[in-house]
Amino acid sequence: MKQGALEPRDAALVTELVNGTLRWRARLDWTLDHYVRPGLDTLPPWIRNVLRLGLYQILFLDRVPPHAAVDESVKLARRHGHAGTAGLVNAVLRKILKERSELPDPEHEIPERTEALAVALSHPHWIVERWQRRLGEEATRALLEADNRSPDLCLRVNTARTDRDTLRLALEAKGIEVEAGRWSRSTLRVKSHVIRAARIFPGTVLHSG
Repeated sequence: MKQGALEPRDAALVTELVNGTLRWRARLDWTLDHYVRPGLDTLPPWIRNVLRLGLYQILFLDRVPPHAAVDESVKLARRHGHAGTAGLVNAVLRKILKERSELPDPEHEIPERTEALAVALSHPHWIVERWQRRLGEEATRALLEADNRSPDLCLRVNTARTDRDTLRLALEAKGIEVEAGRWSRSTLRVKSHVIRAARIFPGTVLHSG
């Protein structure tokens, strides 16, 4: 293993944190602006990103205990800032955690409907406006929600080395749940232990879809 390389489980978590935080950045920033005075943009970039990562874990991940997310965020803030920024991160995230069931809702607080949806579901305003005009309100909301879902992770079978049924049996023998892919006869959709699957059987390629 290369120096500094992550274990598969940790690499998967880092990927989820980065992708998820980018995906929900508008909603995260809007929420944080209610708790950071005089505003999130006044903080150094490193500390803004630490707050975003911490809040994403609190709001959208159930695999990381919320208090652990706060503690790790504080450690990051101390490493890339100072005692004052670490204290700020601790105070902001713990206050949000305490008020988690009563956090501000952009769809209730932003009067303009397009902007409210853009913030609530974290999409550019112009895209939401275009979809509303073309598809209507209900279809736009459904599309925005679908667009924020993490894509399925699939295994594409290397048919020069094996076939789908053989691969499925091999994976299931290792305790990895899979099912036939919807769009191709050479894919399996992984239902659990995605990262392990890529290492167990060499005749596969990980991809999303």
